[in-house]
Amino acid sequence: RSTALDCRLGNNVDSQKYSPHHWPMKHIGFWFLFLSFISVFSCTTKQDVFQVPENASFLVPLGSTAFPVFSTVLSIDGRPCDWGVKTDGFGNSWAAIAVPEFTGSRELVMRYTITRKDAVSYPAAAKRGTDWLQPNRYIDWRNAAILSAVKELHLEGLEGSEAALRIGRYVQSHLAFLTGNSTHPASIPASETLASGKGVCINFSRLFISLCRASGIPARSVSGIVRNHDNTTEYDFHHEWMEYLDEQGYWHPIDLTYSKGNVLNDPRYAGFVYGAEDHSWFAAQDNKTLKSGLPIQLENGDIVLFHYHPLFPGARFGFRLIESQDMKYYIIEKTMVISVKDECARIRSFR
Repeated sequence: RSTALDCRLGNNVDSQKYSPHHWPMKHIGFWFLFLSFISVFSCTTKQDVFQVPENASFLVPLGSTAFPVFSTVLSIDGRPCDWGVKTDGFGNSWAAIAVPEFTGSRELVMRYTITRKDAVSYPAAAKRGTDWLQPNRYIDWRNAAILSAVKELHLEGLEGSEAALRIGRYVQSHLAFLTGNSTHPASIPASETLASGKGVCINFSRLFISLCRASGIPARSVSGIVRNHDNTTEYDFHHEWMEYLDEQGYWHPIDLTYSKGNVLNDPRYAGFVYGAEDHSWFAAQDNKTLKSGLPIQLENGDIVLFHYHPLFPGARFGFRLIESQDMKYYIIEKTMVISVKDECARIRSFR
């Protein structure tokens, strides 16, 4: 018989060693309460272990609701699984897999097929959780230095797209791409990036978005993965690029660090989370949690299995390339093992 703790984490123990028949009766109540406390404690303090209600779901990103760039197949232990779709008001769709699907220990495989699109812009969804103009702790466009930079740009009288492209050129000319940064880039707001004059894709993105919003142009980030620049057999690198909204209500993607262009309809890009810095699911998370790349749990008990920040060193999510025809399509897979017992879930990711 396993203890409550080991049962929940799927470990075997010597049943004779822990048999209550070997304990004095007066200690049984104490040990029952102690082990119950430890089992709940383990669910709420280990990074890869979560306490989940039976009616909760595990959420897998499906990308843009309005303009999906990939198709998705989810399987559990080698068999296609049932899943619903949840939208979040920020332009994202999520596959929702019920917690009971993982009773015991199950292997979840997520397969994405990313294909080339004809369109280079797309209409915004009718409902949004934000107008994409508000400041936040990362897009801090009300900072005096950012407002001063907007004045330097002289955007008066320019159409939205022309102004956005000028902002993009400004960001590229004022920032140097940084390698080996001692401060985690996900922790840095746009104003600090502008002051330092350096950063990585996340920082270029946040500064561009801040300057756009300060100029009255709605803009947001797109976080996902891209194919390796130089090695077409690797498709697992975290990247963040941007979109701005034109006067006709169309989103236009733009990238300042990877392809350095504004025609991003090729399949090297797979966007998972749109508007992550604004998203209510992530805004409440502390920097340490987000930087870990581990799953996060929402107030309703749902667990986001992976999101806009990578889990593994080297800015990797844990995908492997299964099949490709370069610049036409790429098929990638990610594997996670999820164990659920007595409303306690353990989640492990592999690369």
